[in-house]
Amino acid sequence: MEIKDKILVISDDDENKLVNQFEEILKDSEIEMISSRSDIDDLKMNMRRDFYVIFVDYDYLDTEVNRLVSLIRDYLRALPLIDVMSFDTSIFNREKIPHVSFFDKNSSFESLHNQLLNFIKIMKFNKSLNDVSHLPGNFVINEVMETKLRNKDDFVIMYLDIDKFKAFCDYFGIYRSGKVIEFLSSLCIKLVDEYGVPEDFIGHVGGDDMVLIFTDFENAKFIGNKIIEEFDAHIKDFYDKKDVEKGYIEVLNRKGIMEKFPFVTLSIVTISNEFKDYSTTDEIYRDMMVAKKEAKQTMGSILLHST
Repeated sequence: MEIKDKILVISDDDENKLVNQFEEILKDSEIEMISSRSDIDDLKMNMRRDFYVIFVDYDYLDTEVNRLVSLIRDYLRALPLIDVMSFDTSIFNREKIPHVSFFDKNSSFESLHNQLLNFIKIMKFNKSLNDVSHLPGNFVINEVMETKLRNKDDFVIMYLDIDKFKAFCDYFGIYRSGKVIEFLSSLCIKLVDEYGVPEDFIGHVGGDDMVLIFTDFENAKFIGNKIIEEFDAHIKDFYDKKDVEKGYIEVLNRKGIMEKFPFVTLSIVTISNEFKDYSTTDEIYRDMMVAKKEAKQTMGSILLHST
């Protein structure tokens, strides 16, 4: 089943003129429009949905607009954009209602469709950013992969995963674990900036997993080895002195038994269309997971090339 990106149109016009205009321009689009009146009960019903853009029909609105905007923001605190439809944009004090864009009803509704697609793309990118590393997440990673496949570009996809990281998280907690992820992301950015090319890409899948996408296999291999070298050289800085002296931490394992865990290491695997043709991102991910499983059987940090 196709899941469409949703926008919300708020209007109290009994003739639904604005709603009908949106339905017409979006009838063959990948964007789905949901309509709502401005009363609180109707809005509450719709606020359970995930919208990228909200349009408010100022000319047909029973609720005072500043109150309406406040209500929307109370329910959708991460709302990326409110677009207020009006002939006269001077009625609003932009300082009082930040991040509000305006679309004039005199403008072409056909041109609005392309604007909407761009808005949604930007919002997806922003929502995709990881809050620890501030790197693009899965939505953007997948887009980059699909673009490479569609253009038949040469690519090397590198998957990074920290070994025994759960034990580290259980022992030191969320804050220090986040610092390790921050360190790894900063390390990737620094080395790609230093040795890579502008087309190289860094993304954060989530947790302690990251994806780097390169154009050249030898350069990817060089950067991968540099990442491991610097990661291993500095990872002990995130342990307490007593743990460094012991050479391990003791944590309850999944069976409830106290187990000794050595310092975390890094498993890196690479997938390249230099060695195998790929037609979908699913094929790439499957091969990456197989290679990752193999890499994690090895003690210590490793860079494994899947062929």
